[in-house]
Parts: sequence; C-alpha cells; structure tokens
Amino acid sequence: TKVPKECCLLDFQLIRHFYPSFDPLLLIYSNTGKEFRDKNMENLLDYYYECFQKILEENGYDAGKIYPKEHFLEVADSIRIVPLFQGAC
Repeated sequence: TKVPKECCLLDFQLIRHFYPSFDPLLLIYSNTGKEFRDKNMENLLDYYYECFQKILEENGYDAGKIYPKEHFLEVADSIRIVPLFQGAC
C-alpha cells in the first residue's frame, strides 16, 4: 500500500462568510471517523493553523494579529457541532 507523502487542500465549498475554523473542521468531519478524530483533532487543527500562518507570513502579514491561534481554536471548539451535522448529511 502506498502512503501519500504530500497533500494539497483545495477549498471548493460553498461561497460564504464564516469562521476560518469551519473549513478544516468540515473537511475533518466529512472524511474521518470518530476514533481518528479523537486521536488526531488537535494535531490536524495545529497543522492547519501553521499552514495558515506560514502563507500569511510569506505575504507580509502577521497571523497572530489577524486571527490569533487561541481564537481559532476557541471558535473551532464552539462551532464543532455545525460541521459534524453537515458532514453527517
């Protein structure tokens, strides 16, 4: 079995204005099982934010000022039910 060494996230979801935390949560809830999420959710969200931060920095912006990680994680925790239901549908 081949194991992927890289991946690229393309966001082709509906156009909307919502929290940035929603997109990775929807991707995770739509494509993983509960056991995997229980083990990996924190690492997945950390990785997403690191990529977000890196891209902003490459373009001259400070992610900590625009959307601090603590806020990103708080919002992810508070809206978790929304992508859970959407993923189930």
